[in-house]
Amino acid sequence: MQKVLRLDLVSHGMTEAMRKARFPVDEPLTEAGRRAVSSCGRLNTARVITAPERRTVETATLMGLAGDEDDRLRDLDAGAWRGGELM
Repeated sequence: MQKVLRLDLVSHGMTEAMRKARFPVDEPLTEAGRRAVSSCGRLNTARVITAPERRTVETATLMGLAGDEDDRLRDLDAGAWRGGELM
C-alpha cells in the first residue's frame, strides 16, 4: 500500500501593508484579517510549520495550528523599500 502525503499551504491573513499595496513589514493582521481567518475551518494536520513573521504566526494561531517557526520560510526582505508603496 502506498503512503499518501498531503501538504496544505495557507497564506497569512490581511495586513495593513497588503491593504495599502506596500512592501511588507513584520506587522500583525488587521481586524478584518483576524475575522476572515477566524471564520476559516480548522485543518486536521499532523505537523505545522510557519514562517517567523508575526502575520504568519498569528494566522496559524487563529486557525488552531500553532507550530514550529522555520526561518527558511521567511518572507522576502525588501530592505529599504519595506513599508513603501508597490506602485
